[in-house]
Amino acid sequence: MIDQELPRLDRFREGVERHAASVRRTTPASFEADLVDAPADHPGLTYHAHCQQRTLDADAHTVAVLEALGYDVATTDVECCGMAGSFGYKTDYYDLSVAVGEDLLDQLDDDRQTVASGTSCQEQIADLAAADVRHPVELVAPSDASARF
Repeated sequence: MIDQELPRLDRFREGVERHAASVRRTTPASFEADLVDAPADHPGLTYHAHCQQRTLDADAHTVAVLEALGYDVATTDVECCGMAGSFGYKTDYYDLSVAVGEDLLDQLDDDRQTVASGTSCQEQIADLAAADVRHPVELVAPSDASARF
């Protein structure tokens, strides 16, 4: 079967090779070389993990990386921001979404940078708190170090 399919795939070879040449191979060493330490005067972070990340017990990994870079990390203990993907955008659930989200806002500190790993979490916090919310990756390997905080 592969003998029949392979010749058909050959027409994509040039495009694949061109794309492959532009992709950077990430190894632990190259990843570590790109990490940026926390600025000495950084006020600290309040980190809210996405509910799926919490369910998988994967939120501790993010905290560990941020702390290894020198950030003072406080975490929220609210399980959900209230958005649950698109749930909070639905008219029937909006009030419930805001109520759940306000429990989260009570744990945020205006003197600390808010960081959230979920896109919907970022949107909810930004909308309810009028805050600048970052994704952890923006701190770990910012595209422009001068654009940080």
